[in-house]
Amino acid sequence: MKVEREVKIEVSNFEPIRKSLKSLGFRRVRKVFERNYVLDSENKKLLTLGRLLRVRYEKDLETRKEAWILTYKIPKKSETEHKVSYEYETSISDGKVILKIFEDLGYKPFWIYEKIREVWEKDNLKVMLDEVPKLGKFVELEGDKTSIENTLSSLNFDKNRVITANYFKLSINKLGKVEDLRFEKV
Repeated sequence: MKVEREVKIEVSNFEPIRKSLKSLGFRRVRKVFERNYVLDSENKKLLTLGRLLRVRYEKDLETRKEAWILTYKIPKKSETEHKVSYEYETSISDGKVILKIFEDLGYKPFWIYEKIREVWEKDNLKVMLDEVPKLGKFVELEGDKTSIENTLSSLNFDKNRVITANYFKLSINKLGKVEDLRFEKV
């Protein structure tokens, strides 16, 4: 288990962000397509508790390497300026089998969202450039509090623009309903 701390900022264009990240010494480590299956019981017990059970399919858009990742997140209650969660995450060899096992246990995908994600890193901080269908473009920073705050400042982001909601909540806020977020073609 690890503690994950993150924030998002909505942007209209990634190009100035990429230039700034390069000048700050970040390096791009990969660009991937993701399809995320969010699972829950019929009565949405996990959602009610603010927890996330996710199976992610990931394809590197440069190397074409594919991977499956199982994630379980539990919110940490004491934070307001950043989203902080306890996160359990592991690679799995066959996501379709895991999805079937969870379905048999009563946890079915109730929401699917896709994104194109560029991952940039420097020291212990990750900056992700996420394009999410129907929602837009987001810069997500993940790391320790000081690194996040310093990088937000270096990228000239106003702290009032910080988003701590996950993509599920953003989907409801922006679209007014729960709707799968999928690209037309990948």
